[in-house]
Amino acid sequence: MPFRMAILEPSPYRMTLHALAVLAEARELAKDAPIAASPAVRLAFSWLVHTRVADNWQVHAFWTALTKPSRVPDSPQAGYMRIRDMDIHLDAWREKVTRPPKRGRAP
Repeated sequence: MPFRMAILEPSPYRMTLHALAVLAEARELAKDAPIAASPAVRLAFSWLVHTRVADNWQVHAFWTALTKPSRVPDSPQAGYMRIRDMDIHLDAWREKVTRPPKRGRAP
């Protein structure tokens, strides 16, 4: 019997979780040095802005931390600062996605 994988129907919530996972993986790759943004990273950013999970200024700050050299490249804290700059936004986006809806509003 061949192996079959069930592919769940996409939903905005599931797509948002995938977008956050893509950015978390990119963050891991960019811990020590800038990386080139892949099409998946660009799509994740676009999705998060489209669904109003992320603001443009947040995406710009994450993009800068991901793809540009550290603001203080000679500092021993440069790697920590890169990660911190990305984590600030990832944490805020995760919080926004996992927060229960306000009473009286449709989910």
